[in-house]
Amino acid sequence: MDLVVGAAVPPLFKCPISLELMRDPVVLSTGQSYERSSIEPWLEAGNHTCPATMQKLSSLELVPNHTLRRLIQNWCEAHGSALGMAPIPTPKLPLTADTMAAILEELLVQTSCTSRQQLMDPLPILKNMRSLARESERNRKCMEDSDAVSVLASMITTSAAAAAAATATAVAVEELPMPLPAPAPLQEGGGAATTGLDLVLYHRKLEAACEEALAVLALLDVQGAAANSTRSNRPRSELLTPRSVTAIAWFLCKGRSLEAKVNAATILAGIMAAAAPSTEADQRRECSSHGNNNNNLGVQIPPGVLEALTKLLREDLYPKAIRASLKAMLTLCIAARRNRIKLVEVGVVPLLIELLPDAAAASGRGPRRSSNSNKNSKSSKSSSSSNAVQELALGVLELVCSTAEGRAAVADHALAMAALVHHLHTVSSLATELSVAILWWVCSKAGAGASSSSSSSSDCLLAAQQSGAFAALLLLLQLDCSPGTRVKARELLKLLQQTSWNYYHSHHSTTSAQTTAPTILCDLSSQLGTITGPYLIHN
Repeated sequence: MDLVVGAAVPPLFKCPISLELMRDPVVLSTGQSYERSSIEPWLEAGNHTCPATMQKLSSLELVPNHTLRRLIQNWCEAHGSALGMAPIPTPKLPLTADTMAAILEELLVQTSCTSRQQLMDPLPILKNMRSLARESERNRKCMEDSDAVSVLASMITTSAAAAAAATATAVAVEELPMPLPAPAPLQEGGGAATTGLDLVLYHRKLEAACEEALAVLALLDVQGAAANSTRSNRPRSELLTPRSVTAIAWFLCKGRSLEAKVNAATILAGIMAAAAPSTEADQRRECSSHGNNNNNLGVQIPPGVLEALTKLLREDLYPKAIRASLKAMLTLCIAARRNRIKLVEVGVVPLLIELLPDAAAASGRGPRRSSNSNKNSKSSKSSSSSNAVQELALGVLELVCSTAEGRAAVADHALAMAALVHHLHTVSSLATELSVAILWWVCSKAGAGASSSSSSSSDCLLAAQQSGAFAALLLLLQLDCSPGTRVKARELLKLLQQTSWNYYHSHHSTTSAQTTAPTILCDLSSQLGTITGPYLIHN
């Protein structure tokens, strides 16, 4: 929101690009000052001229204008209360490549020895990196350019292997007395003084460091780092090695904190997004393949990952866990068809349907996603977050329905048709197109290749018709939608019309059916106004 009244701000304090009050003014070589967040995109786009004077820049260096910043701060202190402005804090210096290189070097020193004789302590460094990554996009970009992703991935791979091995042999912390006593000194020779308690404390320290490294990685562009390593001549990123993927998956499946599991799911989603088929031809080739559970980068998903992601969907009180799980599922479904069938086998379809509003309310899971009606800003933010979750759930559901097992699971769910019809016009255009695609998959192909116990296409069509699908699809054809969605909507309308005819034909006499069914179809189309149902269906 605007914190100032534009007419009251001195022109000298406004950025020439954004025309807003500057908070972090910097000076170009021409002497002109700009807001840092406004001039950086201009320079990163390849422009080597001053936007205000159009003079050629002798240097691309941005020098902080401390004098102008102090003047702006003093002016805000003097006039801020009258204009309803918040005080402008002193901005922190952005992270530089030299500083980042020194941080990574220190981290490597701390993690170079993984023996119990020299207990490492990388937590302060990792917490500092996490704080820097949260400050700004510029800091995160600096970390990515400094190859922090590979360094962190290497650390996780090495440390997690030791922690995982110790989990099966060391004494469990739950079995130790609380509070824990101080560890005995470890002897230099690996010695006899090393107790079970020392091993537990040591490996818990490794695990805590790995969880902090996961938190830093989750803030960075893992997908871009993974994709860049495959397009450049550099050695393959550590992030894409089987050992690294296995280590990250270990924290997803067996991590002690929910935050670690969510961060691991976020990172795996980035890795698999980089490994997903890049062209439609690759996607078609993959969809027709039932081979190994891998992808075009050779990254294989360890066992237990899909089960762990399904468990995250049940974290009702932690929406971030649900979003991370859905994003990971979406990328995994795109990467390999076999993952879609496996998700159905672990029971993800009922959970996905229950994330949709109508089904959530009926199953008792709806209230936790309701927005706060007392505060408009929180309500808007909650609604936007809820829409994003619903779009992700529909995206996963649409990919799952490309399999016979997925269609059978959706068709057998009592609330599926009502929830999908509800999404035809109420959430977003993307949700509408995904809902039409799912209805098309289930209603036109339900029972094909599935077990005989699953619902038939006619059962799904009747349930959709009772939920108001006919009128909703007629309305959709009068609005803007993609050609593929329009084709699916027309096919669904024809199927609904035929189902209506068959239903009344089986429950009434022939004469009654011939007059009743068309009358009901025309009544449905007349509710929308201008165009009748038969015209929309056949044209």
